[in-house]
Amino acid sequence: MRPVAPSLAMARAEAQAHRDLLDRGVDPRTARRARRPAPLSDAAVSGNKRSIEFLAHEFPERHVTPNRRRPECVQRILARDVLPAWRGRDARTTTPGEIIELLDGIVARGSRVMANRVASLLAQMFKFGIHRAIVENSPVMLLYRPGSKERPRARALSEEELKAFLQNLDDACRFQRLPHVLRVLLLTLQRRSELALAEWREFDFKGKT
Repeated sequence: MRPVAPSLAMARAEAQAHRDLLDRGVDPRTARRARRPAPLSDAAVSGNKRSIEFLAHEFPERHVTPNRRRPECVQRILARDVLPAWRGRDARTTTPGEIIELLDGIVARGSRVMANRVASLLAQMFKFGIHRAIVENSPVMLLYRPGSKERPRARALSEEELKAFLQNLDDACRFQRLPHVLRVLLLTLQRRSELALAEWREFDFKGKT
């Protein structure tokens, strides 16, 4: 079946759209999603200061790494869920509809919680992009969480699981101090933040309290 040739009106409309992009300083060739995304390279990151690759590189490098303990989690999400869909794109041409489409795809594969994480990450990334003058505005205009409201976990370990947990702590932990921390958390029923912010004056080693 032969492809339908565009009408003169359609061709003129597309040409005008390209002229509008050029007026904004956007290369029309980078304003559409690539059919076959090219692999990420150093040249792609450094060559186009308006690209999704550049934004996805600068955001973890300049914002996430100085402010988070585990920036590799952000890099992994971007590499898995964002870049494959938009690689080669000018970041300024990303639309709210494409944000929804991307998040809907994550929900469709059964990862509702991850869809919420990606939505939050994209909002932060484009906000960073505005701050760094990579984009003029953010396409993330979500009114609701794409993965819906998350339910808090309510499961508790059984007696057998608690025994196994305590008996195998030393072998399961990579760091020498971590088994002691986990034992204290379990035996005192303290929150992680409460234990982490505790001061030595709050511990009585003689009274064992």
